[in-house]
This record gives sequence, C-alpha cells and structure tokens, in this order.
Amino acid sequence: SGCGGAYEGFCLNVTTCADGEFEGRLPTATSDRFCVARPCSKDEFELQPLTLTTQRKCATVSVCNTSTEFEIFPPTITTDRQCANLTSCNMDQFESVKPTITTDRQCADLTPCNMDQFESVEPTITTDR
Repeated sequence: SGCGGAYEGFCLNVTTCADGEFEGRLPTATSDRFCVARPCSKDEFELQPLTLTTQRKCATVSVCNTSTEFEIFPPTITTDRQCANLTSCNMDQFESVKPTITTDRQCADLTPCNMDQFESVEPTITTDR
C-alpha cells in the first residue's frame, strides 16, 4: 500500500539503467530493477565478463594490416584477433604463394644457373628465372 508514514525511511527509488545498459529484471514492490550491460557488438570482444559486482567491458577487435600481417587466430566473443608479421622473401628467393588475410606468404629459392648456363629471364619478386 505504498511507502509513507511509519515506513517513509524504508523506501528507495528504483534504479534507472545507465546508457549502454538494459533492464535485466523488472522492479517489483519488494525488489529493485536489475540493469545489465549491453552485449558486446560484432566488432568487439568481451574483455571482462559481467559479474554480480562489475559491468561487462568490451574492447574493439584488432584489425590486421594486410600489407604487413595476416590473421593467425580469429576473434571470438571473449578473445581478440591475433595477427602475425608476413614472411619477407630474401634476395635469393621469390614469392611462390601470395599471402591472404589468413595465410602467410611462402617463398621459394631462385633456380641457380650452372656454370654453362646464363640467365635468359630475370627473376621478379613473384617469379623464378
């Protein structure tokens, strides 16, 4: 029958959910509203899970720089994407397999010319002699 009179000091205002939160449990006459942090977006992973005393924390998923890196582990709902540096072919090698967003570059040794041979076609970074 409401708060007032003898019960005045025992009534509390219902919690208002903050920005980024939603109502996880409705308030009742004897319990407060329970606010829950929004789930992480598709471009985020959960850095810290929601507990009874802490809000969920989300972080932006890393993006691999495709000119210098490739993805070795994709992101999950609780882990970040992991990137690794692309292999660099040395002067005696050429790129035999192009890198993709999830695979490393592969290098192969240049074919050597024998003493009685000459180089008719110069190698490139992606082709052998």
